[in-house]
Amino acid sequence: IATPHFVQHLKRVLTADNDAILWRQNQPFSLAHFTPRTDWHPATGAPQPEQQQLLQQLLTMPPGVAAVTAARGRGKSALAGQLISRIAGSAIVTAPAKAATDVLAQFAGEKFRFIAPDALLASDEQADWLGVDEAAA
Repeated sequence: IATPHFVQHLKRVLTADNDAILWRQNQPFSLAHFTPRTDWHPATGAPQPEQQQLLQQLLTMPPGVAAVTAARGRGKSALAGQLISRIAGSAIVTAPAKAATDVLAQFAGEKFRFIAPDALLASDEQADWLGVDEAAA
């Protein structure tokens, strides 16, 4: 199957990615120097330093709306679950599907009720907190 556009796109992406190793045919193999990274540690369930700082800010902020944005896989759902586990009062969480709240639930436990967005709009459910988790949408 001819896929010239994809092949050209892939070549462009790989060439531009500093973390990709590209070994061209008939050329000597060499490794570029990579930026040092901290050693990987298995998750303990405790917030990462950046999450801890944000968690403190969220816990001490006055009532209002807060939006947390970050790239995929950066811990937004885990942070939301940690926040729900620490707040006083009841919480409703909505997401495109209940399965999208699995990570949040690992950290929040049973401290929230899941209600689908359409059901939430049609209901008169009340809670002290509303969480919208669209990270896995």
